[in-house]
Amino acid sequence: VVGSEKAVGIFLRSGAHCGQPMYQRLKDDEATIFLYYWDGAGDESCAGWYVATSPTGKQGHDDYLDFWKSAAVLPAVGVGECGGRMEARSQLDGPALTALAELPEERRRLVRAAFRSAGASAPRGVFEEESSPAMGDLGSESGAGAAEASPAPASESSMPPW
Repeated sequence: VVGSEKAVGIFLRSGAHCGQPMYQRLKDDEATIFLYYWDGAGDESCAGWYVATSPTGKQGHDDYLDFWKSAAVLPAVGVGECGGRMEARSQLDGPALTALAELPEERRRLVRAAFRSAGASAPRGVFEEESSPAMGDLGSESGAGAAEASPAPASESSMPPW
């Protein structure tokens, strides 16, 4: 998300909500920030993509950082209520790897676990490659900067190696 007053960031798939992929922001926020679709529970004026701290409960939908009134297709077309625009990427690349590397180790571990558990069982709303070439090793102790590319372990060849 770019150009938003509060929702700027790189988001990585971490689960599903309302039958659509859900993403979390790769930033060391006090509370985890999600990008998710909500169907409005019968109120079409509320259906769309939200950036908020909680994909469940009324508070998350009412207290959002940005909102795109749109269909459940990503990236949402146009500008969100708070000025944000969505850009979709099909691979983890330099900016995403840098954002991951800059997270504290515990937060990075949680992001990895959420991404891996979202795996094949999560809906695919945005093109995502089934298997990607090596994307870097974010499991290093330093945790700073973008990591150098290294091959993924054979047992997890379909997952990024971080």
